[in-house]
Amino acid sequence: ISPHMKLNGLPANLAARSIVSLSHAELHVYGRTYHVVPSSEGISFENIIEGIQNCGIALIDLPYNDWKVKLTLQSSKKRSFE
Repeated sequence: ISPHMKLNGLPANLAARSIVSLSHAELHVYGRTYHVVPSSEGISFENIIEGIQNCGIALIDLPYNDWKVKLTLQSSKKRSFE
């Protein structure tokens, strides 16, 4: 994954809030289709990584193959997410 690649997503809580707000504000929404989409061009992984680091979380930069090996080892352990 390139750090310059853009992630174009919408947080679920924002999508849900938009849908609830729309349903309360408009009486004619029932039976119609609305598309809740992000308003920007997205955010780069570089910016996401920077935000995580600004929160004091240390990240280790690994080559893809090393990351894949570590992920495979971790996922094969019992209770791998604890």
